[in-house]
This record gives sequence, structure tokens and C-alpha cells, in this order.
Amino acid sequence: MVVRYFINASDGAAGSVPEKVPDAVTPALDLDVAPGSPDPRREGVFPHGGLAWSQPPNGDGRALAAIGSGKVFGQLNGKQALTVELVLRAQGFSAAVAHPSRLFGLHASDAVNRIDRFSLVAGGSIPSGRLGAYWNQQTPSEEDDRAGQWAVDLSTRQVVHLVVETSAPEVERVRLYVNGSHVPGEAGVAGVTPPSANEPLSLQASDALVLGNAFVGGASFQGVLHYAAVYDEALDEPRLAAHACALLASDDAPPEG
Repeated sequence: MVVRYFINASDGAAGSVPEKVPDAVTPALDLDVAPGSPDPRREGVFPHGGLAWSQPPNGDGRALAAIGSGKVFGQLNGKQALTVELVLRAQGFSAAVAHPSRLFGLHASDAVNRIDRFSLVAGGSIPSGRLGAYWNQQTPSEEDDRAGQWAVDLSTRQVVHLVVETSAPEVERVRLYVNGSHVPGEAGVAGVTPPSANEPLSLQASDALVLGNAFVGGASFQGVLHYAAVYDEALDEPRLAAHACALLASDDAPPEG
């Protein structure tokens, strides 16, 4: 595991804006919260605390940190397999064609353009009721650059796993699971091209890890992010199912003692 963000109900009063989102994996890459009138705010009670983006999409609120040359760069740069693990509920996404909402991402720290090294997105040019993924973008991410697309209902709290394994057969290189169950990708869809065989992730030390938005802002969603983690491996289906079962029961850190 590379990073793990428990967004606990016990971290602060509901409705307050946190200063940071702490990483539970040492050495920690804590995220700074950059609020955007007034989101994101704490919401929920144990065991389902989270950060809420309550306003319409396309706001600027986000949690982010530069990855530098530390563990995220060291463990993910050049990798052909990795997993993103999220718990979230979402009911609103960007309607701007070229700027889908970002749920999670590794992004270039470009103050103007949205360049997604690896991200999970919805809205924009992506049809309603679908999630998309960007992979290995080195230039501004366009609506037809997606590495995968899936039909998913996120209107209730769900555990979502995005798994990349570029050594797998083409149709299996980017996979999505919801509550431990595989969601078939929409193959042959315009604008979707899987990664090349054995394609490694290419990061830069200046890149940033961002929750709930793009690095530059303006791409928030409407909903609640309860938890996020990243693994430097492609978790297999038994582990995905076990993790989903545990996170459905509680996405807050276990109480101490």
C-alpha cells in the first residue's frame, strides 16, 4: 500500500473544513485542503465519515499534495500494475464537455491545463451514468483520451476499485469493480483506448495527488468521498471482495484501544 486516507468522523465537527487529510501509511503524504466556497466539508458519523462537496460541480475545493521524489513517485513511477480504492457517493458531475469531474487523480502540477497521469472521472463528454479513466497523459487531457469506461450507479455509497494491469490482455488492462464485483468495460466506445501492452506509468516529481478535483481546480463533483487508498499492485479478485466487504461495514479507521 502506498497511501491510505481515512476521512474519519472523529477528525472534526460536521460541516467544518479540515486543514489536512492525513495519510495512514508512513512516511505520510498528508494532503492539504484547498477549500472552494465552502467545500469540501466534513460529513457523516462513525463509521462513515467523509468529505462532502455539497455545491454544484465545477468548484475549486480539493485536497492535494505534491508527490515530490518520495514514496508515491518511488513506488508508482514505471509501474505496470496498481490499484485505486475509493469509498464514495456521487450525484452530480461536470457538464463542461472538456472538463469532466475528477474523483481521484495523479495530475501534472500545471496551473492552466488539466493533465491526468492517472485518474477516475465522470461527467463532461462521458455519457450519464458512466465512469471513465485517464492513463498516462503527458499533454492536456481531452475528452477522447480515456483508457476505460464503465456503467456505474454512484448515487448511494459504494466501494470502487480501479485496477490497472498493462501486462494483461487488452480488454483487461483497466478494470473496475464496485462493491467487489467486476463491472464490464464498454469496449469499442469512441474515445476509449486501453493502455499499450506493458505500458508503464510515467510520473514526474512535480506531479500531485489530488482528491475530489483536478490540480488546477474547476472540476469538482457533487457528493461525498469517504476513503481513498492506492496500492502498487493489481489486487486480485478475492482481495478486492474482502476489502469491499470491510469498507462497506466501515470506511473510518478502527478505534484505538
